[in-house]
Amino acid sequence: MKLAGYEELSQEVQGFIPDYKYLLYDLSEYTGEEIKGQVINIIVMIIMRDIRKRDMRVY
Repeated sequence: MKLAGYEELSQEVQGFIPDYKYLLYDLSEYTGEEIKGQVINIIVMIIMRDIRKRDMRVY
């Protein structure tokens, strides 16, 4: 997805505007053991995975 009017900008200005691509991961499919990385990243990903679960006491 490009910024509206991106093509009309000069090449010099276009070089300063990032071209973002989105990645979407469905963390609900992963177990706690499958989520790896630095501890803070693991904690954040598990919170994001479980935030919509109704009863957290089950886990």
